[in-house]
Amino acid sequence: MDRRTFLGGACCVSLAGCLRLQGGSGESTATSSPTATATAEADGVNPVDETTTTESRVSVDDLGLDRVRDLPATLYGGVFTRQGSFVGVTDDGIGQVSPDGTVEWESDRIADELFPQLPEAIDFADGTVFVGCSNDNRDATRVYAFDDASGQRLWSHDTDPDNWFVSSVAADDRAVFYASNQLGSDANPIVTARDHDGESLWSRPFPSETPVETLLLHDDRLYLSSDRLYAMDRNDPESLTQVEAPSGGGLTRSGDAAFDRSVNRIDLADGTVEWTTRISSDYGPGIRPSVRDGVVVTGTDAGYVLAIDADAGDIRWEARVDGPVTEIALTDDYAFVVDRNGEFYILDLTEGVLRHQRTVRDEEGVATHVAVSGTELIFDADRTVYELVE
Repeated sequence: MDRRTFLGGACCVSLAGCLRLQGGSGESTATSSPTATATAEADGVNPVDETTTTESRVSVDDLGLDRVRDLPATLYGGVFTRQGSFVGVTDDGIGQVSPDGTVEWESDRIADELFPQLPEAIDFADGTVFVGCSNDNRDATRVYAFDDASGQRLWSHDTDPDNWFVSSVAADDRAVFYASNQLGSDANPIVTARDHDGESLWSRPFPSETPVETLLLHDDRLYLSSDRLYAMDRNDPESLTQVEAPSGGGLTRSGDAAFDRSVNRIDLADGTVEWTTRISSDYGPGIRPSVRDGVVVTGTDAGYVLAIDADAGDIRWEARVDGPVTEIALTDDYAFVVDRNGEFYILDLTEGVLRHQRTVRDEEGVATHVAVSGTELIFDADRTVYELVE
């Protein structure tokens, strides 16, 4: 199976070629963009306060994207930003490329592996890159360790043969933890811990059949988020207990707190819920949120984008886009949003004003990932670097 084909149809939707950016006319363009109107409300989804949702979206189309260069490699599999550079799956393995095109590292060749959930299934600690892949024509999926400077493979281990993809990886300077899962069956996920030399510390089945979406380390405490949130002593797998959080699902960490898809704030010191919101019930199911400088930004299936105060839990602003939100990336000034229809939006982070919109798609699919470094960005499966211009 071709890795691009798999990445286009697995747990994250990617593209298989260069993107076509379009303005309102449908012609290829690098700077023009239409003024969009709000979509009709989804059935059963109502705003918390009707006065905060306007009839039409406020739009100030004063930003554009210019093509500035092409990267030496195309990045797939859920491209993301790390230390100001872009990380993704290459044709041969995993790589990190700076916005100016410098290849900072690329792993040893592992071209037959598939990485459908790279942003969740990779972590970096103590000069090592830990990453889990998917099972393709083999009896088990695999976890790799690479040198963070050279990309040299340090070790790899197969997981339990009943599980065919690694959904989450968490590492620190002492150990790496990962969860392997099997979709569409009654097989329970397996959670495993290894030291940095690859030696097994422990392995245990997870009590729920639902895949583990997120692993988080906080001191000696390991959090596991699935249909519910669980926690355990990192050295004692038998200490696993359910945390009384309102929901599970994907978590985003910020300091000593984590935020779930419903945008509830969880204190990682003891697993208590510091505040809750009604985002899911009032705006529709949410995606894994993004956090920056005291602001939590999330998107929902009903097309809402919301900014929430990370300390108090109050909604600062809400906006509406034209389709279900699939990805949000943040900078100091803007929220970059992609929806399932292939529309790309730039919203002002202070007030939620739409500053730019364009179509981002190619002949085979819709881009669902964007990585931003300063004023430059790339889309999943497109090697072109675009610069944000006024």
